[in-house]
Amino acid sequence: MLGVPILFGILRKELSLLMIYQALGTFDVGTQLDWVQITTFLLFLTFYIPCISTFAVMLKTIGRKEALVSVSMSVGVALLVSGAVRLLLEGVRLFSA
Repeated sequence: MLGVPILFGILRKELSLLMIYQALGTFDVGTQLDWVQITTFLLFLTFYIPCISTFAVMLKTIGRKEALVSVSMSVGVALLVSGAVRLLLEGVRLFSA
């Protein structure tokens, strides 16, 4: 459901946050997603691929190979951090319930 906003994050990160409302069909995100999902989504967006203009500057400055390695590492870190935090928060929710 939130895949399209994540993809548009390549153009502009803040666009991803605005598109959540469109994807969910409401401005009240809390009724559609719980706090663990929102936190995980925001962490992923934070570490996710830099916007296209940043990537273009990286290509020009450090070259294609290094830029692609950097983007790959960025996606990997985003997946690892958001996944680890989600597991931690799910554990907190499980033990506090």
